[in-house]
Amino acid sequence: MNFPHNVEEFEEFVATVIAAHAADLAEKSEHRDGAAIVVTPCIDDAVQMMGISRDLRNVIPGGNVTYFAPFMRAKTEADAKAMRVNLTHGDRGAGTHALHSLFDLYLPDDRKKNPWTLETAYLLQVSDWLEEQGRDIPTFATVRRTTLLRATAEGMTDDLFWPDAAGQSLQIRSKNDDINIAA
Repeated sequence: MNFPHNVEEFEEFVATVIAAHAADLAEKSEHRDGAAIVVTPCIDDAVQMMGISRDLRNVIPGGNVTYFAPFMRAKTEADAKAMRVNLTHGDRGAGTHALHSLFDLYLPDDRKKNPWTLETAYLLQVSDWLEEQGRDIPTFATVRRTTLLRATAEGMTDDLFWPDAAGQSLQIRSKNDDINIAA
């Protein structure tokens, strides 16, 4: 097989290699001085990656691990460096393993701020204010709040967004969909 040039060829290549060596891999739980390749779309969770690193140390003691990721996401440059140092350090010291990423992204870790939780809190504040003013809470706000509260237990696949002005649910569309603009 030639060197893969696209995702489909890469998937086929990996499947072929795994199939060819599956029996060898299944026979032993430890592969001294072996090698492993970890491919991920983004390295952004140091705890998860360190867990993978720890597990691989048990499977390939004395071996090498190479990490490939287009993106490495961290809060700061120092956090990215620490993650890089931890993942590349092995039983032969610094640089035992390799990590290759194309872009380092420094972004705040705000994943704990769920937008629907924030929206629910905002709707509650507005509802409380309206009640204090002796005003009625609009039906659409109550429906939206109920939808959001139900989503915390069941998940949400519909009604991700507020409806349009006509009350129709907005849909996620591909960039190739026609956009109808009413004049």
